Amino acid sequence: MDQLVRLNGQTGGRDKIARTVQYASKFLWNQLQNKQSNNLLIEKLQILESTCSSFRKLLRFGRCADSLHSALAHLNYPDLVIRITLTLGKISNSLFLFADHVVWLSRTGLLKNVDSTKWVQISNKYWLLNVVMNLVRDFYEIKNILSNEKVIAYFKTEFLRKPLNIQLYLITIKKIIDVIQMRQDVFIDTLKNFCDFWIPLAGLQKVKLRPSAVGLLGTISSIAALIALLKPIAKLTPA
Repeated sequence: MDQLVRLNGQTGGRDKIARTVQYASKFLWNQLQNKQSNNLLIEKLQILESTCSSFRKLLRFGRCADSLHSALAHLNYPDLVIRITLTLGKISNSLFLFADHVVWLSRTGLLKNVDSTKWVQISNKYWLLNVVMNLVRDFYEIKNILSNEKVIAYFKTEFLRKPLNIQLYLITIKKIIDVIQMRQDVFIDTLKNFCDFWIPLAGLQKVKLRPSAVGLLGTISSIAALIALLKPIAKLTPA
């Protein structure tokens, strides 16, 4: 209960809670629809999803400026790869949020003669770019971890040069799992971004996903983001 109160006291926490409910609702109503269940319950879940989406758009209003300012703060970060991925990721996130603001203003009627469908596509493109930058950073962090823990060297000397056997395979997998357990922040961030990667792709119609699949991916990524907020050890920094 204390953790829920602490989360609700943060703007980011409220956004992640609402996001979890939003995508969980999408997953549930599509599952119920497939089973031809109660239409009234399906309609209520769809309304809940839409309400959470609108609430999050209002909650994020103006955050595009914050994200752009955050990009400037990473211009002098010493590691080149992290500097580039963080800066480009923040800039693309700022553009995503700006497009999202236009969509929200259009749907509320405050902006007239706006092609909201076009702006939704623009927001999805910049969201996708942001997630790609985050994933590049995640893979870079994983490579560094595996190199530091000498897993890559072990893989080359023990795994590739010897005949394949189950015991050696299991030992290698265990080493990788042990490394992942030591760096929860990288694992959770990678999981979150991997799930998020498919959502804008589906929005851009580059892949075909059922609403339930989008809902499940969004729910998993939202829970991962909540864990990162609740447990400082699970939050990847700098972010």
